[in-house]
Amino acid sequence: MIEFTNHTLIAGRVSVAAVAVGLMALEFGLSRFMRRKVYDARETTASLAIALVHGAIRAGEAALRAVPLAFVYRHRLFDMPLDAAGILGLFLLGEFFYSWRHRAGHRIAWLWASHAVHHSAGRLNLSAAVRLGWTGGISGGFLFLLPIVWPGYPPLAVLAMVAANLAYQFVIHVDAPIRLGPLEWIFNTPAHHRVHHGANPACLDRNYGGVLIVFDRLYGTFAQAPKDEPLRFGVAGAARSDNPFRINFREWAVIYSRARRGELWRRPARPVWAADDRKRRESMKRILFAAGVCLLVAPALAQNPMEMMRIRSACQADASAFCGGVKPGGGRILACLQGNQDKLSASCRSVLPEAEKLKNDAQAAGKLPK
Repeated sequence: MIEFTNHTLIAGRVSVAAVAVGLMALEFGLSRFMRRKVYDARETTASLAIALVHGAIRAGEAALRAVPLAFVYRHRLFDMPLDAAGILGLFLLGEFFYSWRHRAGHRIAWLWASHAVHHSAGRLNLSAAVRLGWTGGISGGFLFLLPIVWPGYPPLAVLAMVAANLAYQFVIHVDAPIRLGPLEWIFNTPAHHRVHHGANPACLDRNYGGVLIVFDRLYGTFAQAPKDEPLRFGVAGAARSDNPFRINFREWAVIYSRARRGELWRRPARPVWAADDRKRRESMKRILFAAGVCLLVAPALAQNPMEMMRIRSACQADASAFCGGVKPGGGRILACLQGNQDKLSASCRSVLPEAEKLKNDAQAAGKLPK
């Protein structure tokens, strides 16, 4: 088993950064070979400086993010398996909630204040992918991970899924409108993501997907690049800056200025759906359908979900009192409860035989080590 020490985590971050810089260098070299000006020295320097500080902040915030994730996981509904079906369910839930997190990042002022940093680059290339806001932690975007943990997915598995999502998105920032044929109906691609970064009016608030683009097609937020005008990148209406501090705090200054004038409370929120009633109803139906499908995936994949929920509810207080120091998983909590039967409540003792049967069934199915 791999032990995740601080040295291991630091080495992993350094390795990821080295790969990212290597791919940027490759993109830069190919663009020079093809006589295309893809990179701007000052803008790229600003992006790398922002990424360096962002990485240090994220490392410091790890404990802050771990607390709510651990709390929700402790009160999880089920124990989700990490077999092929379970990982598929994790991926779909992750994509669903990522699309809403991304949408909120464009619609809610304090979330946009952090996310606008990512959109501030005037050229779309791999260096723009690492231009991430320093204030993302205090904005609360990580709270969108909690509904993924709650069904019973381990926080480390959820964070691994997020890392895979970000790795895919790093690649689709490449400066090339690569076409993938029929796969573009399902997956987010460089061509789709260029539209998302476009500052053209037709491109604003479009293509929120991470790996998948299907949710944008369901919600009606999908768009192709306009055919009659070239794409422009950057934050619409904002002057370009290569100062990392100005880039990171410009939108916060806008919020402060609006708050002083009282505009934050008088100005109505931007509409989420089209103004037309028929289109709004159709969008709502699509969103509710997608939410229902994704939220039903988790309990459908859990083994005996209702029985597990009843057992967990009956023994939760006893497990906290007598087995708080026992690492969950592998039947260890059950063994601890069985070893303290004389101290347990009557309701918990009554469900232990059923819990033992569920454990044996899981071991027989190969979902739990013997």
